[in-house]
Amino acid sequence: MRIRLLVAFLLFITQVQAQITLHNTDLPAAGDMYNISLQTTGNAALDPTQTGPNFTWDFSNLQSNSHTVDTFLSPTGTPYALEFSFGSHVSDIAQRGTDLNLLILQVSNVFNMFRSTTGAYAFTGYGGQVYGFPVPFYCSPKDTIYKFPLQYQNTDSSDSHLTASLPGIFYFSQQRHRVNVIDGWGTVHTPNGTYPCLRLKSVYTDNDSIHIDTLLHYGTNLPAQTRIEYKWLAAGSGDPVLEIDANDLLGNPVISAVRYRYDSLNTSVPVVGQGALKVYPSPASGFLFFQWPESWTGGQAMLTDLQGRTMATLEYGSSTAIIDVRNLPEGTYVLQLKNQFKVLTGKVLVQH
Repeated sequence: MRIRLLVAFLLFITQVQAQITLHNTDLPAAGDMYNISLQTTGNAALDPTQTGPNFTWDFSNLQSNSHTVDTFLSPTGTPYALEFSFGSHVSDIAQRGTDLNLLILQVSNVFNMFRSTTGAYAFTGYGGQVYGFPVPFYCSPKDTIYKFPLQYQNTDSSDSHLTASLPGIFYFSQQRHRVNVIDGWGTVHTPNGTYPCLRLKSVYTDNDSIHIDTLLHYGTNLPAQTRIEYKWLAAGSGDPVLEIDANDLLGNPVISAVRYRYDSLNTSVPVVGQGALKVYPSPASGFLFFQWPESWTGGQAMLTDLQGRTMATLEYGSSTAIIDVRNLPEGTYVLQLKNQFKVLTGKVLVQH
């Protein structure tokens, strides 16, 4: 009897020790970038609902159809630094987003903004171009993505309100109710490797309204939409090692996106000169991100073609910056960063 009790106790201790606890230092920070693989076909066969304690998830057979680079930088390296530097909207992390189609409203050059503290990792809004104007979309109250510490069976919720307007042009409002639950822990297998992890399920419902203040005075409330995010989070991984997003259809998840970390992708380029210049992604089709040593504060970035013709210039201050290459012809370009002391040079390929 004593032996059985001892074995049961040892098994209990082993399971408790295997559970991990995550903090804000395990999530993305300014200056981080992650190679991401996307599976866009065969998603209907996946079942992300299976979970539990000491669970093993096997997604090692995922097939990548495309790749991207998830880039995080300081808000000071974006066109919306001022809007997210003060008051309740202050942010310390920016993430390159995707263009948005809000019914008849097009939002381009999007940067998502976040605030990371020891208590929470929260979405504070995003900046975007609307009708050629830079517009902040403020989220107040904030949307709590993660509440720390992250531990098995933790549950939390938040109610956030995202608003934006251009007087005389448009007004947009989005009210979101989010519920987060850590519904599993264990081991997840992906094509990139095997990770001890926590599984986070987030369910959020959006209620959007938009008003266009033109001569038509058009306005509408959009139908409520419920979405589900399944994330597998590992210690020190930054981005989730695996994320499966789904739309809720009568209580059933219909998968809309599958993305997972794939660290063997090479997004750096050869560098001539001293220091560490990182240029990504390569090839680039929309925006070119570049990163250099923090000691390089203040200088000029110049993008030229192989004939030496200047295609873009930028005065920079922080250690990350962006150049728009959407309208450049395909080909190889040279990026040169210089200040009063040094010059860094790297090459990048533009493909549309």
